[in-house]
Amino acid sequence: MTKSEKMTILECISAVAWADGSVSDAEKKEISKIVSGLGEIDNQEIEKILSQKKNVDSILNKIREFNTVIAGKLLCFCYRMAIVDNSIHKNELEVIKKIALQFWPPEELDNVLKWLRKTYEAEQLYFRLFLIPQSDT
Repeated sequence: MTKSEKMTILECISAVAWADGSVSDAEKKEISKIVSGLGEIDNQEIEKILSQKKNVDSILNKIREFNTVIAGKLLCFCYRMAIVDNSIHKNELEVIKKIALQFWPPEELDNVLKWLRKTYEAEQLYFRLFLIPQSDT
């Protein structure tokens, strides 16, 4: 993945974070986790992008050339961002839908959203089962 693609992903997750009107501390923390996994993006770049409210419509042309692997990762990151505060605001869901529609036809949108939810749930289950230390009692 190129640095340009990573920056575009950061812009998209920022648009999800801003979709409900503000960026919470939990969302900032989640963005840091996502970006640290991507690499190549420093804290100044994160702060610069987060400091300005993003409208996903201004970013869509940048993601149209993503392959489906990167598109899938992008949507998973956006879903993680939307649900980090334990609920998905309707505006966050609209941003995710707009992004998904750049890669999949409208008739597949429900399936894409189901896939995102199931993928997130599977990741959370994996985390609880394998990455959280279990007590020996």
